[in-house]
Amino acid sequence: MKKNQTINNEIFDLLNEVKSSKSISKASKKLNISLSDFRKIINSYENKNNKKLLESSSGGLNGGGTRLTNFGLKVLADLKEKRSKLKPNQG
Repeated sequence: MKKNQTINNEIFDLLNEVKSSKSISKASKKLNISLSDFRKIINSYENKNNKKLLESSSGGLNGGGTRLTNFGLKVLADLKEKRSKLKPNQG
């Protein structure tokens, strides 16, 4: 597997898990990645693209959490589309 594909797979998995869990901590635990490595991967991608993938809020009525930015949602959708083209449907 090429390095770029590996990075894309990591980003896809991280974003997908944050989207469902709404938590960086829960996502990193589920993916068995340390929180510091998780943040390094996300920060590296954000710095490369000069756009944020995630937004976090704390406390409040709903207890805070993390969600994908519009850019993060677009990256996730683009990577999902690329994956679907690589793996033909087994319908």
